[in-house]
Amino acid sequence: MNTLAARGISGFMQMLKHYQERAPLKRSCEPNEIGATGVFLASEGACAITGQVITSDGGYQIMGL
Repeated sequence: MNTLAARGISGFMQMLKHYQERAPLKRSCEPNEIGATGVFLASEGACAITGQVITSDGGYQIMGL
């Protein structure tokens, strides 16, 4: 996600471009989408989820890149 802290990482903008070109949604996640994931995980709807890594990345992890 493009944040002030992330922009301090050398080569971050190239990494972001790489991600956006290859993710199935062809875009970065928005802060509200990341927040919505957190709200869901804190809700009763996620009470049976344990030991999982939940990614909000537009599907990038499924691409195997």
